[in-house]
Amino acid sequence: MTRTAPAGTTYATGQKTPSWATVDPTTGTVTLKPGTDVKPGAYNIPVTVTYPDGSTTTATVAVLVTKKTDTEQYSPKGQDVHTIAGQTPAAQGGIQNKDDLPNSTSYTWETTPDTTTPGTKPAVVVVTYPDGSKTNVPVNVVVNHAPEVQAINTQRGQTPDAKDGIANLNNGGTMPVDGYPANVTWTKTPDTTKPGLTSGNAMVTYPDGMTTTVEIPVAVNDGQDVNIIDSTNHTISLHAENVISHKTSDKNIIGQPVIRTFSLGAWTS
Repeated sequence: MTRTAPAGTTYATGQKTPSWATVDPTTGTVTLKPGTDVKPGAYNIPVTVTYPDGSTTTATVAVLVTKKTDTEQYSPKGQDVHTIAGQTPAAQGGIQNKDDLPNSTSYTWETTPDTTTPGTKPAVVVVTYPDGSKTNVPVNVVVNHAPEVQAINTQRGQTPDAKDGIANLNNGGTMPVDGYPANVTWTKTPDTTKPGLTSGNAMVTYPDGMTTTVEIPVAVNDGQDVNIIDSTNHTISLHAENVISHKTSDKNIIGQPVIRTFSLGAWTS
C-alpha cells in the first residue's frame, strides 16, 4: 500500500549518495546521471525524508547502472558520396565525422548502390561499432558520367592540351555541365620528344569537385612518319619512301609524278 507524504515533507540525499544522483527536495524525485567512469552494477541510493513534525526516515532507491552501447554514445553524420558510372564508392565516404567515432568502427553498404547509370541514388551506410552495435545512416550516392577518353594527335616537341583527350568534356559544350567532366590537367605530361605512340596521365575534375585519373594515348608525328590513333586506340604509323614531287603550271604538268611506295610501318593495339 502506497501512502502520500504529508504537505511540507522534504527530501535530501543521504551520506552515501553518489555524486551522480540528486534528489528534488520538494518532490523527492531522484535524478541519475552516471558518467562513463561509473562502473556498471546495482546501487542503492539513500534518500532522507523529513516530515513536517521534524521526524525523519531513510528510504532506499535501488538503481541498476548499465553500460551504454556505442550506438547510444555516438552520432554518425551522413554526407553525399561522389563517384563515376561503373564504380562503387567506399561506404565510409558517406560518413562526415569518422574522426569522432571509435578507430575500429567499420562501414558497409546495406545494399550496394546502383552506379551503372549517372544520377543521384539513395543508399544506406551501416556503421558497426567495436561493441557490435550498429547504426544505419541514409546518404545519397551521386554518380557522374565516366570520362570518355580519346586519343590525341600532336607534333613532335609539342605538348597537347589534355582537354582534347576527353570526348565528353562539358557534354560537348564550353560551359560546365553537372555530371560531366569539366576540366582536365596533366599529372604526367606525355613525352613528345620522339615520334610514335606515347601516353600521359591526367586528372579529370567534375563540377561537384570529384576527381579521377585517366591515361590518355597520344600519337606524336614528326613531319615524316605519320602516326595515327584510331577510335579503338589502334596505332597506325605510315612512312613515305622515295616520293618524287613535280612542278605544275596552269597549262601543263612538267615531269611525271611518281609515288613509289607508302609502307605500313607499325600497327599496335
